[in-house]
Amino acid sequence: MHMHIFISFALNLKNFCLIFPF
Repeated sequence: MHMHIFISFALNLKNFCLIFPF
């Protein structure tokens, strides 16, 4: 339903992993 919210969340999570790789 709110796909843009899910996509933005996924992109933010990916960027966070790129900045702070675990």
